[in-house]
Amino acid sequence: MLGGKVVAYPEGTPEMRVYRITLPVGAKIPLHIHSLPVVVVVDQGRITNVRMIGDAEESNIIEAGDGFLEGHP
Repeated sequence: MLGGKVVAYPEGTPEMRVYRITLPVGAKIPLHIHSLPVVVVVDQGRITNVRMIGDAEESNIIEAGDGFLEGHP
């Protein structure tokens, strides 16, 4: 469950992709959506994850060694 909702894979053939990205300190990624569920793991430092839950903006600080799941809309 994510934000009180069950995360469901969209119709079609399931797929998994793994990306490793490095964000510089202070970097911001614009609010966006994903077409598939996404797992994020913070390797070093921390990030602030901002997402919309209904009409409300929610943010959490994710520390190194932790992660989160973003669901399909």
